[in-house]
Amino acid sequence: MRTKWKWQESTEGAYFRNNVWFWRPLWNFVSGCCNDILTEKDIESGYMNDGHKISKTKAKRIASRLRKFLEEGSVSAYSSWYTRNISQLEEKDWNKNYPFSEENVREFERFCEHSGGFQIY
Repeated sequence: MRTKWKWQESTEGAYFRNNVWFWRPLWNFVSGCCNDILTEKDIESGYMNDGHKISKTKAKRIASRLRKFLEEGSVSAYSSWYTRNISQLEEKDWNKNYPFSEENVREFERFCEHSGGFQIY
């Protein structure tokens, strides 16, 4: 198993790993900025971990869109807005446990660019 994880980590586009806490805000962002690329089924299945496939073409288009948003500063602005809003929630609000980061978007952009398409598990 360690060998497989090591290969995944050293092979760009082989695997993208996020736990539920990081995935949900990332997918919210991707769904919002790529709603003209993704179908309703793509967006819905992104929350289900049901093995839904995103094609190579869509993955490349997602990567391109995320790269544009990263370069123009939109991801950084969103991250600041998100962090500010999360910090204002009550301590017992579960939404406080869902972090968003520009680096996570950057990693997902690189994954999408090199993945050849992917499945969401």
